[in-house]
Amino acid sequence: MLAYWDISPEYEVNKANVANTSEKEPVAKVETEDVTWQDNVKEIASLNSPPTEKFDTIVAYAKKYPATKAEIKEFEDYIIAEYKNKKYLADVQNDEYMLGNIFKSTVVNRYYGEEETPINDFVFGFYQNSNYTFKGLESTNSNAIKYNERQMDNALVAIEN
Repeated sequence: MLAYWDISPEYEVNKANVANTSEKEPVAKVETEDVTWQDNVKEIASLNSPPTEKFDTIVAYAKKYPATKAEIKEFEDYIIAEYKNKKYLADVQNDEYMLGNIFKSTVVNRYYGEEETPINDFVFGFYQNSNYTFKGLESTNSNAIKYNERQMDNALVAIEN
């Protein structure tokens, strides 16, 4: 099936314009260094944008991030430790910390997909609580946050058994 642009007269004009622009000098210098996920989290955290936009940006990045199995395990261990020491919601105004947590939990949740496992259930609760408090939708002691924490506690028991 042909798409509109395959048959429209504008297609050839646009195709020619794209070809011409590729010969021009690049607008920005291309970095040759590898940019880490930590660098991206810092950059997004430093944006002069509302939390909702920062959240959307980090989630979009996390959904494309090619995590290794070692990173998944590292992120899982980190998320569990942050929850157990009750640090994960201690400073919801710290954009870099919160966005890092949202990034890690999104990556882990994407790895497991729809699979219902204790670790995925736990990580999803962590993600939801981080999301709601970062955006200011819930306070750290709200009923919704406490409910999710009870669910996370149940998942944690299953993970540790």
